[in-house]
Amino acid sequence: VSCPCNNNADDGHGCKNSLFDSGALLTATGTASVASDTTRLTSEFLTGSTCVFFQGSASIAPVIVDDGIGCIGGTVVRLGTKAIASNSSAFPAPGDLSISVRGAVPPAGATRYYQCFYRNAAATFCPPATSNRTNGVRIDWIP
Repeated sequence: VSCPCNNNADDGHGCKNSLFDSGALLTATGTASVASDTTRLTSEFLTGSTCVFFQGSASIAPVIVDDGIGCIGGTVVRLGTKAIASNSSAFPAPGDLSISVRGAVPPAGATRYYQCFYRNAAATFCPPATSNRTNGVRIDWIP
């Protein structure tokens, strides 16, 4: 599905926002093992002051949500709300539970889907919506 307001962005990114024509980008790094989870989600090219990282147990057909596209469904877990600094943010931060623990990934492993929601409240950009989303990321967790 195309982005609303003709705000299509770079391949693999979310829809354009009021600051970045490339759109926001969510990436995952680390080891996706429930027993030794070092996975970290990083969102770049964001607007606003905070963002929300979330996990779904399924991917869904793309659906327009405000200035962006949602693609996460099933059982949805809000991993955490994080501050945005220099247009980027990450989860987990020091002191946070790991993604597999916070997201209750089963010990045997599972496939989970991730996306990040953020504010894009520029009055002249794609009105009247005030939020956007990154691309989605699939992680195949192993035991």
